[in-house]
Amino acid sequence: MNKKIVKALFSYAVSKEQIRPIMQGVHFEEDVCVASDTHVLVVYKASNPALAGTTKREDGTDIKGQFPAFKRVIPKSKGKPVNFNWSQVYKAIKWFKKQDGYNPQDKLAVGEAQVTMEILLSALEVFNAAGDLSFIKVSEFGPSRPILLESDQLTAIAMPCEANLEKVDLERVDCESVIMSYANLINTYAIESSKPKEAKVEMAWL
Repeated sequence: MNKKIVKALFSYAVSKEQIRPIMQGVHFEEDVCVASDTHVLVVYKASNPALAGTTKREDGTDIKGQFPAFKRVIPKSKGKPVNFNWSQVYKAIKWFKKQDGYNPQDKLAVGEAQVTMEILLSALEVFNAAGDLSFIKVSEFGPSRPILLESDQLTAIAMPCEANLEKVDLERVDCESVIMSYANLINTYAIESSKPKEAKVEMAWL
């Protein structure tokens, strides 16, 4: 097992909520380990058989309880491929989050579905830790269905997804959330991130 990937599961995929303690750990089975915060579910296709059947906190202590039947929520049918440059999507979302006016509910249109950027980024962070950003295959299954992300090492879903195609690429009003198309996100990132940063003037208020 790659400890870097397991650490990423703890950092980006486990729940931070106290309501369901079992979701605050990584669950181990014979051949996989899995983490979910109910919005992102990530399955790492490796495990330590000695830990099979346990759910662990990052410090190695056990969490008692029944981990949800995660396999039931992973789509088994073949979805529609989404051929984005996911390395660029990862970089663009990380940049976009730092911009003035960013709303945590801002979404990216992925085919016919729209997924919250922060939720998608959590999944992409694990793929990044695995070195798999360039190898992700993504499928969408229509409005209101999860999107599926896969590589040789990882399987993930991001949810919930919405269906508001008529709102894609509308201008932000006040502090309301927006839905961006792939082209708009990548082009905005490419243009704006390349602009020279304004030098900060010390005590500019004087």
